[in-house]
Amino acid sequence: MGIVGVIAADSDPLLGLVSLVAPVIVSGNTVIALASETEPYPAIVLGEMLATSDLPGGVVNLLTGFRRELIPTFSTHTHIRGVSAVVGVEDRKELGVGAADSVKRVRTRKAEEKINWYSEKAEGVYDIKDFIEFKTTWHPIGV
Repeated sequence: MGIVGVIAADSDPLLGLVSLVAPVIVSGNTVIALASETEPYPAIVLGEMLATSDLPGGVVNLLTGFRRELIPTFSTHTHIRGVSAVVGVEDRKELGVGAADSVKRVRTRKAEEKINWYSEKAEGVYDIKDFIEFKTTWHPIGV
């Protein structure tokens, strides 16, 4: 796909962020992640760990800031090809409307509901599939 925007949950700021970022980078994409607005410090520490790890530079890019200012950019920026987010009702609507213009994939989880990041559903490999771009290649035989 390319570049995927990730908007982390305000609850569980580290585990939630890692649980959203991991499937995206495992599927070969780069990430622009917006840290928890209320608790950004764990994401900043994660950024320092990633900077000194074997992960190539630029694979995970972390932002801190206000959601109300950055969600419109995440939804309408044409270079961002997909969004994975834990957001409220209004933000889900804004992401959906903005993403329609640039035809990007949007996968949201409801911020109103408590997410169990330790559950089988949250730890499955199926989240990876949402950010893989499938292409069909035809190989003519005998032409």
